[in-house]
Amino acid sequence: MTPSNTPPSRLSRLAFRPGGASLEQAMATVSTRLEPLQEGVRHELDMVIEQLHQDCGRLASEGASLAGAMYERSNLLIGLAGWFGSAPLVQAAYSLCALLDRHATPGLDVAAISLHVQALPVLRSLPNHEAAQAVVDGLKRVAARA
Repeated sequence: MTPSNTPPSRLSRLAFRPGGASLEQAMATVSTRLEPLQEGVRHELDMVIEQLHQDCGRLASEGASLAGAMYERSNLLIGLAGWFGSAPLVQAAYSLCALLDRHATPGLDVAAISLHVQALPVLRSLPNHEAAQAVVDGLKRVAARA
């Protein structure tokens, strides 16, 4: 029994049982099992980015009515990019969400939103985290001025 007189959970008993899998082994197993899903997630990520590009083409004419759908797509992008551990892409999508949320009422800053969307495929392709972070920092400055 634990100090609170609550019996230990099954998970805590398994986690501390000698002879179990090490953290490295568990992570390797998870990675192996997730690998077949990666291509589908990458495809979905690219589709969301493409849809955001298409939305940008209509944003000036449709305004706030399209901003809600773009916000939802940007939010989905956060989850998809997070699945790959792409912090710069997550940060850019988060900044885009904040920009769309802030301007959900009339007066959308179409130029700032478009710049964010145009940066997404660039961030998706940048292998250098430092360069990607510089792009994200620039997007954050644009969002702060919008």
